[in-house]
Amino acid sequence: MAEQALISVEGGGFQQPDARAPIDIQGDAVVEWLVDRGAVPAGNAKALSALRKKTAEAAAALQELPAHSEAHPRVLAAAARVLQSLSQKQTPPYGSQQGESEDAAPVLGYAACKEVMDALLEVEPNTKTFFTGKYNSPLLQTWNEILQAYERGNLNLVEQAEIITDICKFEIPVLKKEAQQTRGRADELAKKAEETLKSAAEYRAKFQSQCNQLKITGKDTRKELRALSNELNDIFAKIAATVQAPGSGVLRAYELYQGFTAFSQQRRQQKEQPDSAAAVRSELRVLDHVTRFGNDAFCKVGSTGDEQQQEQQEQQQQDQQEQQSTGGITIDWGDLGSDPTPAPDAAAPASIEWDLGEDIALGSEIEAGIEVVDEGGNLSPGEKEKGKGTSGSRDTIMQSAEGRAAFVADLTELQGFLTQRLSELTRSDPVEEMLATTSFHTGMPPHSAKDVGECLNEVRGVLGELAGERVQYLLELKDSDLFVERIASRLDALASCANNLETSASDMQAARTREMAAIPLLLERQRAFTAKAKRVIPLVEKGISALYDNRLVTIVL
Repeated sequence: MAEQALISVEGGGFQQPDARAPIDIQGDAVVEWLVDRGAVPAGNAKALSALRKKTAEAAAALQELPAHSEAHPRVLAAAARVLQSLSQKQTPPYGSQQGESEDAAPVLGYAACKEVMDALLEVEPNTKTFFTGKYNSPLLQTWNEILQAYERGNLNLVEQAEIITDICKFEIPVLKKEAQQTRGRADELAKKAEETLKSAAEYRAKFQSQCNQLKITGKDTRKELRALSNELNDIFAKIAATVQAPGSGVLRAYELYQGFTAFSQQRRQQKEQPDSAAAVRSELRVLDHVTRFGNDAFCKVGSTGDEQQQEQQEQQQQDQQEQQSTGGITIDWGDLGSDPTPAPDAAAPASIEWDLGEDIALGSEIEAGIEVVDEGGNLSPGEKEKGKGTSGSRDTIMQSAEGRAAFVADLTELQGFLTQRLSELTRSDPVEEMLATTSFHTGMPPHSAKDVGECLNEVRGVLGELAGERVQYLLELKDSDLFVERIASRLDALASCANNLETSASDMQAARTREMAAIPLLLERQRAFTAKAKRVIPLVEKGISALYDNRLVTIVL
């Protein structure tokens, strides 16, 4: 009997293997599952759309219902909930309306319609006709038909299943994708910001390096570049001090050159010669002036000592000749209304003197407007020698382009002489070496190859300083506004690039902060939609279970 009963149970299970098995449904396919199994009609979407349109018209008619009972507010509230449920369906399934709470309990059209019906039963007479079973009140009959339409095609179940399907199929996947993209954009912004800051640091380092090379801070490039030319005064003063220092190599070399020149002139000429020192000064005029007076004004070169006195005497003679040519006439520009007799202490000039001299102090504004275009390039030889007629006459020997060139030419001449003399002393000729170390040569101080080598090195050092890159750079800054503008523009471009890149990096970091702040909001919306779906799932599971003999139904999100 036991074996027969076992066979009977197994046979029954074989005939209906899924009769009591649990039902598992994916959340994004609930509506499709119901349509595939015939639980709802295939055209449920179209039928539900028509039903919602009818419901909207009926809910709008309720807004004009006159208030004549205590239940009237309940009717209006229920009608508002109906309209709210309909507005939810007009929202795109992949994004809720702004300001709508995703985790709020969904408003179901079927449930809202039942609330309207219950409220209307308290307002309208709920009598029905005997034969047709319809309500005598048109409002009650309209909403009763709406409820029956929901129940007849299981559209109430479709409406609930649609909420789950939309959330699982659209809302949550879109939010997950958006969160992933936002995280990717944040990572990309962080990477770009880091690279931009690195580039900005490189430009900033280049700017600072060039400023350090120029010895400026970079706060006001044009003003600082123009102020750099003041450094030339210290450099030139140092060079002049080196040349003038007692026992310096340049001074000893110059004395040796003077003695050699005097000795050479005596060998060539047999008659009386002028003073050798004066002759030497006439050949190396600028170097001679620097050795005695330092980096003096260039206009004073050749006008010192006896030559200066001679120049004054020539000027006095010229004034006397002009006085004689005018016949002794004196022009007095004094007060015409006063006694024409000149004051006893007023010496009448013999001629009109238009030379204002160089001692008149001009105003700072007038001096600032003077621009040196050509330092002595358009002057006569006499004016160049005296240094008159140019605004650059106040420049020192090394500041003046003409004076600096003459000083370099003198040093180059001295360098050539020392090189030749060193070559002669290194020929291993005992007689020549003996003559050099004694005062046999007229006017030439005793010297050896070592002494000449030391002098030559010092002369080369002075030439190197004058022709050095730093000095040439400062001279360009002093003499050329275009050069200053070009250097300043290059520095400003580097600083501007660094500033722009830093600003861009800051903007990228701010954008990354916004993107990172949006990720928790997106995740919170995902949790809210999940909670919303979980509120509807029990209703759908209960409805489907009722259709299938109360079998266990599970909807998986």
